Amino acid sequence: MADWFEGGDGIYRVVMSATHDVSGDTQVNVFHYRFHHEGVGDDTNDPQSLADAFADDVFLPFAALYTDDWTIEKPVVTQERDPLAPDAPRSEWTAGAVSFGDGGGSEDLPRALCAIATLKTDAIGRRSTGRKFLGGSRNEGEQASGMWQASAMLLWQNYMDAIPRQPDISAPLSDDFAHWVVYSRTNRASNVETYAFDISSVVVHPQVHWLRSRRQN
Repeated sequence: MADWFEGGDGIYRVVMSATHDVSGDTQVNVFHYRFHHEGVGDDTNDPQSLADAFADDVFLPFAALYTDDWTIEKPVVTQERDPLAPDAPRSEWTAGAVSFGDGGGSEDLPRALCAIATLKTDAIGRRSTGRKFLGGSRNEGEQASGMWQASAMLLWQNYMDAIPRQPDISAPLSDDFAHWVVYSRTNRASNVETYAFDISSVVVHPQVHWLRSRRQN
């Protein structure tokens, strides 16, 4: 089993965020990738290419979740902090440009209301299963009896479908690869050998949820 913080491998995080221009409320989604290096020589996986992929493929589906009074920040790729070496130097990459939400309609539901996407892997257990809280500018017509309706579900599904599972970010003819993963910081901090799990499927659930950290409105 490869050690994903050493030997040329690594865990990288990608942050997508939106900030409300009036209230300053921020909604953030974080995605983790395992960069795996095969063979000898330098790792050819390119974090800048990962940032470019999110700017090209994910930015617009994310912006479509929000009305134009939200600022959509550029995707940011960062080397994940290793809890076993918290002071190790890290780097950051970004791509694209700041823009505004381009979703239609009105925002008349509390921003704490959201959907949950479950990130499933081939492993069993809470630490190997991920969740994403999916928000945006939602209105009353997009939910009924505690269930999100098709219009909202389609926006969130398009967003999740845009996340690259195995982005093409290595050099030509290289065997190096990257995978979207569920990262267990708890496992890594406990020095458990396996702490990144390749995602096999994503399920967006129609139930309306309340995320307390977004309860300002």
